[in-house]
Amino acid sequence: MDINLILDIGIILLAASLGTAIIEFIRLPRITFYIIIGIFLGPSLFNLISPGLIGSSDIFTNIALSFIAFELGKRFSFEHLKSIGKDIFCITSIQIFITFLIVTIGLFLIVEISIPIALIYGAIACATAPAATILVTKEYKAEGPFTDTLLGTVALDDGMGIIMFALFFAIAQSIVGGGSTDTNPVYTGLIHAFREIFGAVFLGVILGWLLSHLPKIIKKNANTMIYTLGTIIFATGLCLHFELSVLLANMSLGIAVENLHSSKVKFFEVVEKIESPFYVLFFVLAGANLKVNLVSNLSLIGFLYLFFRVFGKLIGTYLGARIIKAKETVRNYLGLAMLPQAGVALGFALVVKSSFPETGGQEVFFVITATTVFFEIAGPILAKLALKKAGEIKE
Repeated sequence: MDINLILDIGIILLAASLGTAIIEFIRLPRITFYIIIGIFLGPSLFNLISPGLIGSSDIFTNIALSFIAFELGKRFSFEHLKSIGKDIFCITSIQIFITFLIVTIGLFLIVEISIPIALIYGAIACATAPAATILVTKEYKAEGPFTDTLLGTVALDDGMGIIMFALFFAIAQSIVGGGSTDTNPVYTGLIHAFREIFGAVFLGVILGWLLSHLPKIIKKNANTMIYTLGTIIFATGLCLHFELSVLLANMSLGIAVENLHSSKVKFFEVVEKIESPFYVLFFVLAGANLKVNLVSNLSLIGFLYLFFRVFGKLIGTYLGARIIKAKETVRNYLGLAMLPQAGVALGFALVVKSSFPETGGQEVFFVITATTVFFEIAGPILAKLALKKAGEIKE
């Protein structure tokens, strides 16, 4: 490894540590502050992080997301899922459908883009980046019915967002023609989406069952951290190899461990001991990857996409919560915490860019990249505001 990469990691960790006093003074969520540090250290401004480390950011991203998803599984015991499962499914389904409709119809009518590209914008808008929201709840030790609903919704949103994109991307390809050699691209897209989702869940459950039985074989507590981290990273590696959802696999792994393990071995606690440096690197490098200069050149489509997505998430979660007769705090504030958008959406945009190079794909990639800057910086702030309004954090 290049010694500069090691130096860069040291600079990032020290900058994040020294910034603690600033965070306490301006009361920003740590995640937003880490992203801002990344913007300053990255190529957009001072260019203090080497291209090699930025190019390797996927390693830290996948490990951090794995830890986040695994710990999220701790909140979903079978008893808890029975009490909130239907409500979460209803809210998530409605807000995704409403967001898709508002973004798709709004862009099609106002800027008169083609139907396939409008469908793609609507599908991408459904995706939410759960990492920022989940870590804000951890940072402020948020607890209560609002927090439980929020965490369940952002987790389910990831899986449903993948299905939406797979479906409407395939439909867009079939409309444009020539974008796919498949005889039935919609069917192919759905099969791929379900394989990605249910394959990840199956993998997570199997590895969770194995992890929950390892303490019976390996008696020494000193090895708990090693085989816990080994299982999580192994699951992540398999997901990347077989193109499965890293988030869903590790969340399923966490849920399986939470529900199948009965001894006093503390799987979740050992992850909490080492997670912080990975989270810092994840969000700082996410900031370094953001191209801030794109925001100043954002087109009318970009501003409308941003507005319609925010409006869709707010209205969708409100209607979903109202239908299930959720508490007023859930109805009024859940949408604020559903706005972050990052890695998954950018991945979708890259696929569109390569598949529709001459029919709007380049602009889709530009718009999603530019609006990500806003959603990643403002998203954690709004999530914190929502939790505070709901009365589930104290400062």
